[in-house]
Amino acid sequence: MLPNTGRLAGCTVFITGASRGIGKAIALKAAKDGANIVIAAKTTHPHPKLPGTIYTAAEETIHTAAMDMLGGSGIESQCRKVDIIADAAYAIFKKPKSFTGNFVIDENILKEEGIKNFDAYAIKPGHPLLPDFFLDEYPEPITKKMESTGAVPEFKEEKPQPQPKPRLGAVEETFRIVKDSLSDDVVKATQGIYLFELSGEDGGTWFLDLKSKGGNVGYGEPSDQADVVMSMSTDDFVKMFSGKLKPTMAFMSGRLKIKGNMALAIKLEKLMSQMNARL
Repeated sequence: MLPNTGRLAGCTVFITGASRGIGKAIALKAAKDGANIVIAAKTTHPHPKLPGTIYTAAEETIHTAAMDMLGGSGIESQCRKVDIIADAAYAIFKKPKSFTGNFVIDENILKEEGIKNFDAYAIKPGHPLLPDFFLDEYPEPITKKMESTGAVPEFKEEKPQPQPKPRLGAVEETFRIVKDSLSDDVVKATQGIYLFELSGEDGGTWFLDLKSKGGNVGYGEPSDQADVVMSMSTDDFVKMFSGKLKPTMAFMSGRLKIKGNMALAIKLEKLMSQMNARL
C-alpha cells in the first residue's frame, strides 16, 4: 500500500461521485493526509443494491457494489479493492502541475512509486486481477497467469479480423441451438423472460422464456411480460452468444442496451458461456 506522507495537508480536494466505492476511497485517502475534502454526489437516499449516500460518506474520516451488478457472484475473486485507485489518485495528486493531461493506469503508476506486491489490493490475495473494462488490450502474460490459477479471464487479446455480416438465418440458427440447450434445471435457476430487439439483417423481435416449464424461444413477443429487454445488432447478438463478444464489454461500450432486471441479465451471460462450444 502507498503510505500517506501528509503532503496534501491544508489542500482542498473536490471529488465527485464520492458517496461510495472509488470516489469515497479517494476522499478518505486524501483526508488521512489532512486535506480538506469537498464531495459531490447525487445519491441522497440508499439504493437497494448500491449502498452508500453522500451523507454516510461524509460521516467517515470494497470491491464495489456496482461490480456485483455487472459481473455477478464470483466476480470478486478477480477484483481489486478500491484502495488501489485511491493510492493511484494520491500518487497523481503528488505530481507537479505539468503532469496534467496524462492517461494513467493504476498498476503502472504505483509500480513507479515502488509498489511491487499487489496482493494488498486484491479481494482474494494471490488471484490475478481483472483489468479495467475500458482497456482495449488484455496482455497475453496476464491471460496465461489467470488461466494457470483456474481463473476465467473476462477478456482476451485477439488479432483484428474482418467483421463479416451475419449469415442469412444466423439469429434463427442461434435460437435453435439455444432452445436445444434448455432444460427444467436451466429454467429453475434463471426464472426470467428475455426480449431481444435486434437491428439489421435477420433481425426483429425475439424472445427467450426461461420461466415456463422447459423453457421456450421464438420470434415476436413472449406470452408474458419480459423481465429484461436487450437491444443490439444481429451481428453483435450472434457474436455474444458464440463467445466472441463479452456481454459486459458490449454493454459498457454502448453496443448492448439493457432495460429491466440487471441481475437476470447477468444470469443470461452465464448461460451463454455454457452454449459457446455449440455456437
